[in-house]
Amino acid sequence: MAASGEEQQAAVRVIGGWASHYAIRVYVALRLKGVDCHMMDCPASVVLRGVTNGDKDEAAAQVSTALQHLEEAFVKCSQGRSYFGGDNMGFLDIVLGSHLGWLKAAEKIAGVKVLDESKLPELTAWADRFYAHHAVRDVMPETGRLVQFNTYLIGVLKAKASSK
Repeated sequence: MAASGEEQQAAVRVIGGWASHYAIRVYVALRLKGVDCHMMDCPASVVLRGVTNGDKDEAAAQVSTALQHLEEAFVKCSQGRSYFGGDNMGFLDIVLGSHLGWLKAAEKIAGVKVLDESKLPELTAWADRFYAHHAVRDVMPETGRLVQFNTYLIGVLKAKASSK
């Protein structure tokens, strides 16, 4: 409970961008270990990587193929358990799961569903478990917010390109 009516400060502050899968990894790992932590948004941590233009159907096919391989790896690694390493969330789950927010945002932006339950039942179930986990559920950015952030970044990149 908070002392003298004020919210206690977390023992550890994770400094990073709310949309960064790198910061999400650290935050989830600390929460899994029971470390009291708080995400400190740092706009300077946002890295503009550039935008690649291409055929969205071709890109979706490539992602679908990669996810099919990931589905097969999950089945083999998990041996019927909840996570890649077994019954508990581990390093690989955190690394892969930290990308789920942007994957869902990309699906919405492109209008192409790649994480399809009918094609990837085990991976989709794993993603649902990942999102529902107590260390994750209030950490992952909302899809709509990521889509808006993507629109903003594209605008910044276009403005920079036109000013040169």
